[in-house]
Amino acid sequence: MTAFRYEATTEQGERREGVVDAAGAVEAAYRLQASGLTVARMYREGAAPAPPPADALTAFSFFNRSLGELCAAGMPVDRAVGRVAHALRRGSFRDAVERVEAALRSGRTLQDAVAAEPAFPAEYRWMVQAGAASGSLPAVLAAVAREAEARARLRRSIARACAYPVAAVAFAFLAAVAFAFAFLPTCEMMYRQLHIKPPAHVAVAAFLTRSIAVPSAGAAFVVVLVAAAAAWMRRSPAGERLLYRLPLLGPMVRDARVSRMLRALGTLLRAGAPLPDAVPVACLAAASPMMRAESAAVCARLVDGATLAAALAESRFVPQAVRSPLAAAERAGTLAESADAVCEFLDDLVLARADDADAMLRPGAVAAAGVVVGSVIVSLVLPYVTLLRTVSG
Repeated sequence: MTAFRYEATTEQGERREGVVDAAGAVEAAYRLQASGLTVARMYREGAAPAPPPADALTAFSFFNRSLGELCAAGMPVDRAVGRVAHALRRGSFRDAVERVEAALRSGRTLQDAVAAEPAFPAEYRWMVQAGAASGSLPAVLAAVAREAEARARLRRSIARACAYPVAAVAFAFLAAVAFAFAFLPTCEMMYRQLHIKPPAHVAVAAFLTRSIAVPSAGAAFVVVLVAAAAAWMRRSPAGERLLYRLPLLGPMVRDARVSRMLRALGTLLRAGAPLPDAVPVACLAAASPMMRAESAAVCARLVDGATLAAALAESRFVPQAVRSPLAAAERAGTLAESADAVCEFLDDLVLARADDADAMLRPGAVAAAGVVVGSVIVSLVLPYVTLLRTVSG
């Protein structure tokens, strides 16, 4: 048995704190509910209470996992949503959960309540509906929480791979700017007084510094161009195809999106959703413009009697390495389990590629920063070296 410390309220609104012994958190919540208490927070005795999740994706995962545990313990959905909302950090997501609670108390279903809130993904409504219809809502919510946690883990891995190169390039950029505006005038004066021809990079930096409108306009153009390209890659199938051709980043993004689609597909199939109904929701979960554009044709082939692998045969989104195990699993009747196994493989592949990208980008970023900083040092030291030679000669 494990001791759990809790903070709860009675039906009269009185605040209670104490300790309950149970085999797990679900049993502890069930015992407290049977005693007429509404749990606001609960954690293992001797451990510090976990802080509320800070970012939206972690809050979404926390919401689903906690709601699934409370529903499995027998608590009504509206009360369970209210208890989870109380444990969330104040912000837009908590406000959305509180509106969902109000909608549930007014008689709406959970799937209709979350459909009206932009804070929840578009596919979430259909996954909740499938879980409620099959009586497996806690299992579906737990699967959604695992998917959100896997997505957060992949994001952290990709961000970690990019952090050091970005920091090195940013340092080099700041060093160049500091040289251009703080030391360049002095360097130019020394070069003129000593009758030394300045290096090419010093002359270019002097020209750009005097014509500040040129680099400012160029920087603004680059920022706008990058933002427009990123939006195009996120929202159009053609842009997404170009994104997947990018070295290092493209394969990681594609594998992460395919993993997200297959995890949603496996969750829906285990909840009893028919394959033609589950595929459109899984395509929506992938957040892929290519897959959304292809979903109608894929579903039409499924309705005509094609297998999933055959329906995805013409897809540019799902690679052959993923379609082959799905075809074998469909023949064996284990499609949902195989989808989860492929997800785990793809997640591991993304993590490995993120480590490879870090190993490849870090030396290049260090070299680029070294070239910039080295040029700055040479530009600063060269006049003094020339002066010493003149004096000593």
